[in-house]
Order: sequence, then structure tokens, then C-alpha cells
Amino acid sequence: MNEITRTLVKQADMSDLPGLKALLKERARECGDLAAYDDDYASKHLINLLMNGTSFIAYVGEEPAGAVMCSRTDQAYKPSNDLQTEHFFVARRWRGSEVGEKLLLAAETHSERHNIFLFVNYLDWDESKKGEPRALPAMQRLYRRRTYHFVGVTYVRRPKKKPDDGGSK
Repeated sequence: MNEITRTLVKQADMSDLPGLKALLKERARECGDLAAYDDDYASKHLINLLMNGTSFIAYVGEEPAGAVMCSRTDQAYKPSNDLQTEHFFVARRWRGSEVGEKLLLAAETHSERHNIFLFVNYLDWDESKKGEPRALPAMQRLYRRRTYHFVGVTYVRRPKKKPDDGGSK
């Protein structure tokens, strides 16, 4: 059986914290920033996203393969349940497989089910700080294939049904 067929994508919860930390640490290593990686800060940051947002994690077998972590947006004058990505990463080993698409599909399905907007940042801040936005072209192609609309530095996926004037549910 092909390894990628054993991919499980699920809504992340506190039991996934070790896998999320492993993915985040791998990302720091890949960006050449491992010396600055702070395990306590990473834990608090990830716990905050798990408690106050909506996140999905992909496993191939028992191995964490990627995650998309979203926070709720706000409009400065009222709360919103709309989501924006804070982190979207796929472990190097699983890039080019279906892991990224499956993670994005999980977030899209969640946003459609709850009739909310999904704002997906496409800029890789770590790579951009170094002047090497290598992931940018691949991420742009992925979002365009999935009918996102470009707005500034974010791609936006609109809900199929227009939210009512009372705010998103």
C-alpha cells in the first residue's frame, strides 16, 4: 500500500500538541532558525491556537505530516468566527504529495459547514525575511486551483452562502 493512502487529516486537539511541536521545530530548522526555537513559547503559542481557533493536522501512519492552524478574525468593532491561517506547513518529506491539499480541504469543509470566510495567507514570513520565498509559487498555484480570490497579501475563499448581517455563525 502506498504510504500516502494512509493519510489521516483530523481536527487537531491537545493530544496533537507533540506532533504540532515537532512540525514547528522542523520548520525552524529548515528556516535556519533552530537556535532561536523556544520550546516553552512554541507550546504556549500552539495551545492558544488550539484553544481559540480551528486547526487540522495530517498524519501519514503515525508520523505528523503537516498542519493548517487558523485563528478567528475580528473586525475591530465586533467578533467574528471567520478564520485566517496562522500556520500552514507540510513536512519536507511529504511536500508534493496530497498532504497540503487534504489539509486545505479540511479547512474549507469546516468553513463551508459553518458558513464562514476562510482567509489563507500565502506569504511565507520566514522565507520572505531571508529573501527566499521559495514556497510562494507552489502555494499560489494550490490556492488558484481551489478557487480562492486574491486580496492583497491573502487569498480568500468565500462561503457559498452569504453570511447574514448579524455576523458569521
